[in-house]
Amino acid sequence: PTVASMQQAIKYARQAVALDDAIPQTLWALGYVYVTNKQFDEGVTAAERAIALDPNHADAYTTLAYGRVYQGRSQEAIPLLRKAMRLNPHYPSQYPSILGRAYYYLGRYAEAAITLRQTLDMNPGRIAPQLYLILTYVAQGDLDEARWEVEQLRAHDPGFRLANVEQALPVTDPHERARIKHDLRRAGLN
Repeated sequence: PTVASMQQAIKYARQAVALDDAIPQTLWALGYVYVTNKQFDEGVTAAERAIALDPNHADAYTTLAYGRVYQGRSQEAIPLLRKAMRLNPHYPSQYPSILGRAYYYLGRYAEAAITLRQTLDMNPGRIAPQLYLILTYVAQGDLDEARWEVEQLRAHDPGFRLANVEQALPVTDPHERARIKHDLRRAGLN
């Protein structure tokens, strides 16, 4: 998403919540756009409010987990995602995508690889899980698989470059961003 589209999404989600702050779907939407826009605390707060209003809102649990992963609290994200998957057994690819990221950040690379592969089987064109699968293989020392996944990424998005990573992943820590770019470069992404 572009900066302008994210700002517009936040504006409209805030307006929806202002009209009625007791609708879990609008709070969930606000939380999701906040997290995607790297405003993790705000996103987590909105998702928690959505869950308080509707304890069975699977997407709100997923958004809460999404925020937790990028707050450096991946261990907390896993049970939230498992609950979301139980609440919505026909879940979209976003659920395992975030779960795979949580496993990645916890160093549980075998689980990350399986989960991210599941995500890409569900939706082959997703950039973020493809990047995390590449990063997972690099972390495991399997550069051949990492390079293969870079080729898969190029097949789905020929114009994607290393310069696009900051826009594709909501990572705010400059050291983490540098490490991610270094590992992606090792896998052949330029």
